[in-house]
Amino acid sequence: VSFFGYPNPTNGTYSLNYGMSSGDEVTLEIIDHIGKIILTKDLGSQSSGLHSEKLDMQQYAEGLYFIRLNTSSGSKMLRVNLVK
Repeated sequence: VSFFGYPNPTNGTYSLNYGMSSGDEVTLEIIDHIGKIILTKDLGSQSSGLHSEKLDMQQYAEGLYFIRLNTSSGSKMLRVNLVK
């Protein structure tokens, strides 16, 4: 899986785009700066190809967050700076 997000830094609305080379179950996690998972979102079974997801992070405090995309073949992580 490959993915990227924008804008970074964000003021709360964050767009995530990811590509799948084959179909798989996908989950997304938002992790705070101390490593606590503050959101887990099951994206379900995704087909191969490009996908997108919008994240509303406005309810979270300003600071550093990590977004992790998990599949059965592994996980990838992005760093996101939330500013208000």
